[in-house]
Amino acid sequence: MLSTVRDIDGFSHPVSLNISKSLLAELAALERQLAALLISPEQAATEILAGMESGAFEIHFPRAFTRKFKFLRCLPYRWYFSLIHRSTGL
Repeated sequence: MLSTVRDIDGFSHPVSLNISKSLLAELAALERQLAALLISPEQAATEILAGMESGAFEIHFPRAFTRKFKFLRCLPYRWYFSLIHRSTGL
């Protein structure tokens, strides 16, 4: 795959990236999953206002996303950090 990279002075340099098709497929799948979790600023504002009006202890949205992190919070540190490392590579 041939791409260009712009340096700090604004000059473009051609760069050859060797990315396997399987990695591209995984990245595309991850992008679709993350896109499904995105909401518009208007939706976010509606969620925040509804949470404030209800007097909820905490406001979290989208629920499908935040519930996963709430579950991870209950795990022992060793399991938690292992899962995070496997998921993010950090």
